[in-house]
Amino acid sequence: MVAGAVASSFSTGLIMALCLFSTLSSGAARAELPELNDKTFKKEVTESKVPVLVDFFATWCLPCKRMAPFVEEIATEYGGKVKFVRVDVEKAPKTAAQYDVEQMPVLFVFMPGTKSPATMTGFKDKEQIKAFIERALAAKGKAR
Repeated sequence: MVAGAVASSFSTGLIMALCLFSTLSSGAARAELPELNDKTFKKEVTESKVPVLVDFFATWCLPCKRMAPFVEEIATEYGGKVKFVRVDVEKAPKTAAQYDVEQMPVLFVFMPGTKSPATMTGFKDKEQIKAFIERALAAKGKAR
């Protein structure tokens, strides 16, 4: 019985590792996103002249780790149109609290001149993330 539990535990761990590896090993170009903290957030995000996608994450969050490569790939596609940054909620607790980040992963799109960011919570694939960004950009265009 103990051997069966160990084998089952090993199998589950192996499957999770393979899923993470397959997510991380896609051949697409990926950008390394700057990581902000409580001191740099305001200047880099809320005072930005361009839209900013913020990826709030935690190092222990597996869905965050699985989604990160998608966000990094999309960052290369949007070039200078949207700025992409990351915020580790444990290193920036004031910022996370200010925006009520309680579940992860969560993405915010901050548009210049607006107070409330668009938000998307939970693991999403690349196409869902791109659609979220496009909706946020389109909503800003309609608000002008």
